[in-house]
Amino acid sequence: MSLRQRQKDMLKEMLNFNKPLKNKVYDWKMLIYDQFSQEIIANLFLQKELNEMGVLMHMSLHSSREPVPESPCVYFCQPTSENIARIVQDMKESLYCQYYFNFTGNIVRPLLEELAQGAFDSGISDDVHQVFCQYTSFICPEEDLFTLRYKIGADALGYYNLSRSGTTEEQMDHILDQIVEGLFDTLATMGCAPIIRCPKGNAAEQVAERLYKKIKSNISDTSNTLFNRDVGSLASFSQERPLLVILDRDIDLATCLHHTWTYQALIADVLDYKSGLVVVKEKDENTGKEKKNAWELNNDDKFWMDQKGSAIPFVAEVLQQEIDSYKSENEKVKRLKETMTEGEVDLTSTNRQITTAVSSLPQLVEKKKRIEMHTSLAQAILDQVKARHLDVYFESEEKIMTKLNLERPLHEILSDQSMGNPDDKLRLFLIYFICAPFIPEEEYNKCQQALVDSGCNLTALYYIKQWKAYSQPQVSTTTGGDYYFGGGTKAASLFSKLAKTSASFMEGVKNLVVKQHNLPVTRIVDNLMELKHSVEVDDYRYFDPRLNRAIDKNFKPKSPFQECMVFVLSSGNYIEYQNLQDYCKGKGSTVQKRIIYGTTCLENGAQFLNQLNRLGQEM
Repeated sequence: MSLRQRQKDMLKEMLNFNKPLKNKVYDWKMLIYDQFSQEIIANLFLQKELNEMGVLMHMSLHSSREPVPESPCVYFCQPTSENIARIVQDMKESLYCQYYFNFTGNIVRPLLEELAQGAFDSGISDDVHQVFCQYTSFICPEEDLFTLRYKIGADALGYYNLSRSGTTEEQMDHILDQIVEGLFDTLATMGCAPIIRCPKGNAAEQVAERLYKKIKSNISDTSNTLFNRDVGSLASFSQERPLLVILDRDIDLATCLHHTWTYQALIADVLDYKSGLVVVKEKDENTGKEKKNAWELNNDDKFWMDQKGSAIPFVAEVLQQEIDSYKSENEKVKRLKETMTEGEVDLTSTNRQITTAVSSLPQLVEKKKRIEMHTSLAQAILDQVKARHLDVYFESEEKIMTKLNLERPLHEILSDQSMGNPDDKLRLFLIYFICAPFIPEEEYNKCQQALVDSGCNLTALYYIKQWKAYSQPQVSTTTGGDYYFGGGTKAASLFSKLAKTSASFMEGVKNLVVKQHNLPVTRIVDNLMELKHSVEVDDYRYFDPRLNRAIDKNFKPKSPFQECMVFVLSSGNYIEYQNLQDYCKGKGSTVQKRIIYGTTCLENGAQFLNQLNRLGQEM
């Protein structure tokens, strides 16, 4: 069972008044949440699913609400003083007949006492039926992907606050505590205490130490069962101990800036995409005015599940095949209609065909909707690719990261006024600056002048120059050298059919196939899971919350790990997530490896560049 499904099942129980799902209650109820909990819910449930679980209405905790005195209410929110104060106000106003309080994380005693006092003062103590800690202070956009912040408050845990020199020790402690709390809740949801590995001397080590102590304390307390319970079929991991790898973002900044080429990552990079909802701006054919179309991308969409990790040219080809298939099925229905109007027919055969056609109509209609949606999405992506030459950026960045020669000097690409927007150019140059062991002064000056002439804001470059000087030993062993070796792109011949059947769809776009290679995060995870000797991981620290003694630095597990969670502090991205999933699929072992990817906040290249700009402005 995936992490997302486990979290979803726990919240289904919450909506079932914290009773097992086999004992379905599903009475009508109100659901009240804060902004963070709304993000959790939005990434797990469709509206129809909430309705099926008896949710009469769901509203924001801090919105203006009318009393519904005949309805019970399930609250789901963070345990903050602001939220507790609003809940107390609701009780004073007797908005509902029964109250079921559920908090995303552990509620501290002073706030719990404030809640109890509020219920007593309001005279409704008997109406408060439950107070639960759900340990779900994380968001799951995908089956094996989680983030501690998605949109709401993402900046607070982002790269900027974790890296700026102006962050005080008290602020940093608060940030690290929030990260530890979120990781603890994630592991509690899975019901497992992992073996923890991390590099030395950075924020990742501090998080690992605090998390280790928190889990160990919970295991030692016999009254707690978070990591001792028999979760049986609900367990996300098998009986073998999983590995948790905690990494600092600084191990690889280039990937965060990289223009991508796969379907989901492109949607996240060039379109408005959050909580499984993508919004596309289009021109109305009748009025010529701009309009917005919104589509949900979820697990019920087979095309999405099959192709979200595929390169966009391949997605276009498969989409063309879907279109051809739909046309063929639709043509059969038309021929049947024509046959029925041609006088003498074989009634037995015709009735059978009619029955088959009628039964397939709902699927045919749904298929048409799905095709139209993905055609619009693919077209919106390709419009951006063509307008900004994102295929050229992707190909150039892949070559830079894998030490291959560019087709033309970098300063010429940056000087080309038809090549994308200023941010695209800056992202390309920053990747070059990060990955190149040495840059000739003449080439650097030409590139910098080209960026200035293109209107680029160079504050991010100022920060990266300082970062690279400070992090040089780390850069040379991770983002430098052969750390991206094996990647790159190649022109594809397999798209010839698409070029013939849908030339306008891909016209002007390079047919590039991504050569499979491991990004730095994946490389580190592979070394640790397979127990390989590598300069990148040989000095990584080792924590085991289930052992009563300290671990010798030379201690090694007996066998490779099959299951792993990798958590990257600050900014994560769909590129690393997809690379890890591809790594799992590519392993030839008879036992399928499984990796969960987590991060404090999920960002695209433009958002990460903005964080670098902010850091540069403070220098």
